[in-house]
Amino acid sequence: MNAQPDEETNSLPRMLLDSEDSDEEVSQEEPALTSWNELSIIERVGLNSVEMSEKDLETAFSQIALAVRCDQYTLKQRLQAEEHARNLAEENIQLELTRGRETLEVQ
Repeated sequence: MNAQPDEETNSLPRMLLDSEDSDEEVSQEEPALTSWNELSIIERVGLNSVEMSEKDLETAFSQIALAVRCDQYTLKQRLQAEEHARNLAEENIQLELTRGRETLEVQ
């Protein structure tokens, strides 16, 4: 949570920041970027080193624990939203069926 974004921006190759470079140069010199979804949680929080200080390990554990708690919290909300949407869809289908039957009975 220190100045990592600035370090990442400063470490970008100049060719990515220069608009005059062609796509061929970028693809030849830059390795393929891995999709965020393909990275493990350990890679996402930057734990690619085996040698970590105790403080770094505690910080990483706290980040992972917070991510899991947030996911559990939002999981409950997402489940409630999906259940509500399903119930609403079922009610709408029942209403359509009822109105369709009424229309057929009148004719």
